[in-house]
Order: sequence, then C-alpha cells, then structure tokens
Amino acid sequence: MRFWLVALIVLCAPALAFAGTINSIEIKGNQRTDPNTIRTYLTLHEGDDATPAALDKSVHALFHSGLFRDVDLSEDLGVLTVTVKENPIINRIAFEGNSELSTDKIKDEIRLSPRSIFTTAKVQDDMDRIYQLYRSKGYFAAKVQPQIIERDQNRVDLIFKITEGQDSGIRRIDVIGNKAFSAGELREQIFSVEQAWWNFLTNNDVYDPDRLNADQEKLKRYYNQHGYADFKVQNAIAEFAPDQSGFYLTFTVSEGPRYKFGKIDIESQKDGVDTKALQELIKTGPGDWYNSDKIEDTINAITDNLNRKNFAFLMVDPQVKRNEADHTIDIKYVLKDGPRIYVERIDIKGNVRTQDRVIRREMTLAEGDPLNPTKLKQSEQNIKNLNYFKKVDVKTVDGNAPDRKIIEVKVEEQSTGDLTLGGGYSTEDGMLVNVGIKERNLLGRGQTLSLQTELSQRRSSADLSFTEPYFMERPVSATVDVFDTRTDNTDYSSYVEQRVGAGFRFGYHLSEYLTQELGYRYTYDRIADVPDDASIYIQQQEGHRTISMLSHTLAYDRRDSKVEPTQGYITSLATDFAGVGGSTKYVRNVLNLTHYWSLSDDWTFELLGEVGDVYGLKGQDLNINDRFFLGADTFRGFKYGGIGPRDVSTSDSLGGNEYWRSTAELGFPIGLQDEGIKAFLFSDAGALSKLGFSGLNVRSDSDPRMSAGFGISWKSPFGPIRIDIAQPIIKKDYDETELLHVGFGAKF
Repeated sequence: MRFWLVALIVLCAPALAFAGTINSIEIKGNQRTDPNTIRTYLTLHEGDDATPAALDKSVHALFHSGLFRDVDLSEDLGVLTVTVKENPIINRIAFEGNSELSTDKIKDEIRLSPRSIFTTAKVQDDMDRIYQLYRSKGYFAAKVQPQIIERDQNRVDLIFKITEGQDSGIRRIDVIGNKAFSAGELREQIFSVEQAWWNFLTNNDVYDPDRLNADQEKLKRYYNQHGYADFKVQNAIAEFAPDQSGFYLTFTVSEGPRYKFGKIDIESQKDGVDTKALQELIKTGPGDWYNSDKIEDTINAITDNLNRKNFAFLMVDPQVKRNEADHTIDIKYVLKDGPRIYVERIDIKGNVRTQDRVIRREMTLAEGDPLNPTKLKQSEQNIKNLNYFKKVDVKTVDGNAPDRKIIEVKVEEQSTGDLTLGGGYSTEDGMLVNVGIKERNLLGRGQTLSLQTELSQRRSSADLSFTEPYFMERPVSATVDVFDTRTDNTDYSSYVEQRVGAGFRFGYHLSEYLTQELGYRYTYDRIADVPDDASIYIQQQEGHRTISMLSHTLAYDRRDSKVEPTQGYITSLATDFAGVGGSTKYVRNVLNLTHYWSLSDDWTFELLGEVGDVYGLKGQDLNINDRFFLGADTFRGFKYGGIGPRDVSTSDSLGGNEYWRSTAELGFPIGLQDEGIKAFLFSDAGALSKLGFSGLNVRSDSDPRMSAGFGISWKSPFGPIRIDIAQPIIKKDYDETELLHVGFGAKF
C-alpha cells in the first residue's frame, strides 16, 4: 500500500509543480518589443493555472508572432517569467552577382526590407522568389546563397549572393509519333518556341511548366480541328541538359484515325422547340472532316437561339457516336432541361491595374441571368481575347441559396505595352524601317494608344491613334487618328504627295459575321516637286487642297482564320464621300469578294474578285492621287502604276477612274513545310480605265490585261518573305512590266 502511494506522489509531482496559479507575469530580455505587446501574444494570464500544456501553447504563440528567435517560460511561486531573445532587425539588404536581373527588379519581388524583422523563414521565402524570377528568365541553374553579417544593437546585414549560371532556355522542341502534320507545322501551333536571337522581346523561348500544359491543349485542339478525334498527347517531357545549357521539350503524340462527320441531327426532350428551324444553325455537314470547334460553334449558335426564344434552361448535349468501320462520327445534339440556377453576383479578383468594368463588359452573363455554361465559357474566352492577362480563371461557387451561384473571375495581369521594330524590302518601296509604340490597356481602361512610324526609300509616315473599344459603354469601337504621310511618286508619276490630317471612325457588329464601320477624315493634301518635264496633266495639279470625307464599310467575314485562311469567304463594300466641306468633291466605291477552298492538307485555292470606281461631283475633275493605280502587289507582272491611262510622251502614269481585277491562286507544299516554305501558282487579270478626260498623248483603254506566274513564300525568322515571278500574257505596248516582285517585312 505504501509503495503505490509513493509511486502516485512521484508521478503526479511534475504536474503539481507546474500547475500553480499565476499571480503575476514578469517579462525579461526584450529590447524593442513593448511588454504589453508580449502579453497580448501570451495565452496565459493572471489567475490561470500554469500547466505544461498551457505553457507550451504560450511558447508557440510567441514564436508564431515572428518577433523572437528564442522563448523560455518558467513559473515559480505564482510568478510567470517570460524570457525572450528578439529576432534581429535588418539593417540593409544587398545583392551580389546579379547581372541579368537588375537590383531594383529583385527588390520589387522580395518582401524583406531594411528595418523589417529578420527570420530564417522569411529569408527562405525570398530566396524562393528570387529563384522564381530567374526561372522565368530561363536561368534554371541559378543559385542563391544568403549571407548574414551581424551588427551592433541586434541588427544584421542580409546579402544574397547569386550565381546566375547559363541561360537555360528551350534549345529544341521535338515531336514523336506525328504523321499527319510535320514537326514544323506542330511547332507553329504551340506557345513555346526554340531559343533564337530574334526572340529577344518574348519569353516564350523560356521553359515554363504552365506553358507546357497549355502547349498540350493547343496540340489537341489543332488535331481535333482537322478530324483527329482520338488524338492524345501521351507524354510531354522537359529535359534539362546535363551541362545545364537549356531544356529539350519532347511531345509524344498518338494521332489515331481521321474521322469525317456522319449523321447529324437535333433532338429535343422539351415540347415547343422547333428543331427543324435549328438545323440551319449546324455548322457542319455529313462528309465534312470532323472539327471540334465546329461542334462548339453549333452548340453556341443553338444555345443563343434558344435563349432568345426564352428557353433559358435548355442545355445542348452533343452525343457522339464513333463508327470505327468507316471512320465517321455521328452527332446528335440533344436539347434537355438543365438545372434552374441563376447568377447571384460576379466577383472580379486579381486586377490591380485593369478596371472592373473593362472585365465585366466582356461577360455575356449579368447578375440575375440564368446561369448558362456556354455563356460562362464564352465569357472566359472573351476576357482571354483581351490579351491583358497572363492567366484567366472563371468559375462558379455556391451562393446564398441552392439556386444561386456566384461567378468568380480571377485574373493575373501582364504587360500590355508593345514596342515593335521592323525592317524589310519591297520592289516598289525599296528598303523600309518601321517603329511602333503601343499601349493596349491605357490606364487600365481597355483603351489603345499607338504611335506608328515608317521610313522607306519612297514613303515616310507617322500615325498617332487612340481607340476606345466600348464607346459610351456600348460595344462600339471608336478610333481617332492624326497622321502625316509623304510619298515620293516620281518613279512612275513625277510628283511628291504630302498628306496631313485627322479623322475618327466607329466600328461595330451588326450580326455574328457582319461588321460596319463609319468614319470621317479631314486632310490637307499637297502635290509638289513636279519637274518641268512631267506630264502637263500632273503639272496642272501642283498645289494644295483640302478633303473633308465620310467613309462607310460593310464586311461579311466567314473565313476560318483572319491570318492564314484556308476555307470560307469575306466580302466587303467600302464607300468614301468627299464633299462635306473641303475643296475636293468625289465618291469612291470598292467591292471585294475573296473565297478560299481547302483542297487537301496544305493545298489551298484562293479566288479574288474586286471592282472599284471613283467619280467627281458637280463636274469636278479628279486629282491624280484620288484615282486608282494597279500593279506590283495588286497586279503581278506589271510595275506599280504600270497599266492604265498614261501620258506616253513622258511615261507618267495618270491613274484611272474605274478598275476591276481578279486573282486565282493555288498554294501547295514543296516538301519544305518544316522550314515554313510554300509555293504558289497564280494568274492575275484586270483593267484600269476611264480617265475622265481626253488629251494629247494620253493613252487609255478598257481592254483587259493578264499575267501568270509562280511564287514562293517563307516564314523566315526575320518575318514573311514572298518572291513572285510573273510574265504578262495580255498587255499594251505602253504598259510597264516587271518580272520579279519581292516583298519582305518583319515586326519583332
């Protein structure tokens, strides 16, 4: 019995010793920190029992404050003694070894600063931030070592010693398993690019894990657009070279068979829906190559149509059936009821510079609207299309009721300023240089301000423009231009033209594919430097005049791409009316239709037709620089101004009042797709006539001209280069021809 009593006293003694009631608290060791501040972090107070658990909790609370590097708590006869050793204060922060990143750039990224409290956790956090900065620049071999120098009064100097190492950008991008498309074609589809000196204004040649994931999605989308519904990226590997010189990206793909569309139908599970009327909204037909984008376009078109007819909660479910035997895919668009959920509110986060309204106006949903997944996805794409943000994430979270959702829009901003430098050569302009400065999100308002300048052997110009994409908070773009252009036309018409002026224009969509633009421009125009041996019809026009002009353009665009179209068409009608004041009065019209056909992989046929006319009002003769000129780019085989009315005594081209032209062109591969080289066969035809007056030595007729030839284009590292060799087939003896036409330009 005595044994158990003694054992019980021994076991309970420690607990009894630390379980005394605290009568007072004494603070020791603090130099900077006020005792009352320390007391606020303590979880023990007068009257509490100083149990081991309670003491540990207070110790953890004091350490968690980040103010102290050592803490000791002890209780004796009701007195709790708190002994602390404070973390030092940072006296200064320095960086050594950094050359690729400026000291200011690194300082902006880290969180520690002079007079802040030093902790090893904060130093480690800032080291990680510096590492991330270097990795974003392609320096994955960089090393960062902190050095601490102790000073008096519990202060330290913090020095980050940096060994940058070699630039470790993307050395090579390989694709394995591809058969339908060359590796060069696939490299053009992804964001990542191989490192080269001409990519000095982009960081896409630097390895980024997030970009690698986006590259896989880009490849999948490209294949899905061209019939490969089973395509997969089996592996995407980024290997760091053993010598730490860079990364090697390898995409291993599985293409699968190529599919065509089979049966396509619409079925509704809800009464009152006219599925026959919806058939015309289907963007594909049986026998077309499978295209996932066309399916998405069809879903969007049907959904928009249903929303306009007050079927807000109907969902479009595309049911896909693969027919392996004949490699076709049947699509049935099933219309069925979706959940009745409404938008409670829209929260926008992450935008520091960009105003909320700039993002909010890209949303196709508003508070109180039925939540439509298609519109939600379209809203996210609209925000991405602004190109103001590095990352865009749109998602829904639960609202205050089961049938309410909150849309969260999270963005990460990026630089929106562009500096473009360009150079090139063309047959008619000679060597040229252009420089441009553009801000696409001025003051975070979504506005664009740009200054573009060009200098060539024939032409010099400067154009300052400002664009408000949502004029008066409506989806109408408004642009104001101020320009100054000087063009030397002495080679073909013996005069120099200078135009200085300003104007504005409004552009907006009338429907999904139809756009309209209205504008006004006031110009001071001067014809000068006309030599004595120039055509008398040009000498008579030397001097200045003013042009006050209204313009109107309608365009209907059904092309699959605005950059490199392969199918579809675009037609436009542009009208200029000069005569709202000013000294010049005329009307000018140009109608254009261009159609593209994709004959097979990399084989594209283009057919262009264009007509134009211009005539003076109130019997006024047209000035030479208001007339049309054909040649060079617009009519290969002839010099610029090489056909049409001409003063044969001086060889000066006088321009024409009416013209038509057409082009038939076949683009095809020649086995050098990886190098971005493509060949063309073409034929141009047209005529330029009706000068508006007749005179001595003036030759003018409406007879057609024709030429044919071949060309080669190269997407070179310096920009697109095109060389055309054309031979006139039908011409007049006074026309001026050229065999070779070269166009080369770049913006980087």
